[in-house]
Amino acid sequence: GWYRTKSQATPILAKQSIIHGMGLSDDFEGSTLGLQWTFWKEYAPEAVTLKNNTLALQAKGITPADGRLLLTTVTDKSYETQVEVHTGNGNIAGLVLYYNEKAYAGIVSDGKHFILYKNAEQQQEIPHKFGRQVYLKIRNQGNRCTFLASKDGSNWQTLAENVDVSELHHNNY
Repeated sequence: GWYRTKSQATPILAKQSIIHGMGLSDDFEGSTLGLQWTFWKEYAPEAVTLKNNTLALQAKGITPADGRLLLTTVTDKSYETQVEVHTGNGNIAGLVLYYNEKAYAGIVSDGKHFILYKNAEQQQEIPHKFGRQVYLKIRNQGNRCTFLASKDGSNWQTLAENVDVSELHHNNY
């Protein structure tokens, strides 16, 4: 009663790469945001300017909990993401894994300090001399993150390692 296949199979003519889903990278070369981007709690397209392959976002708030956030949904437990950040006029910007106002982890900078969030309640301030332009990277390996920063995008300084983000999900919040 079990299904049986023929002993001879059709040979594969050519190996094909199948790309599925939506790419999460963006070089911001268009005039509007891609479909992978969404705002948190407020739809504010007027706060976004796309020009010369650069996204500028009008700042709001002081922390990730009350800031103007532009989000994309990660589809894997292991990945690496990075962003080049330019701050000015007392603004704070960064790269954060974000579930909600009580559940986030990442790195932000005001041009003089890094603020590391291991979770919404636990933060650490680290002075830096990279200036207002800095590259930030999060390497997530099975919900264990490494936070890194760089002045040039090539030579990386580790700011925090083994940050557990496994509980930043809807079953806890």
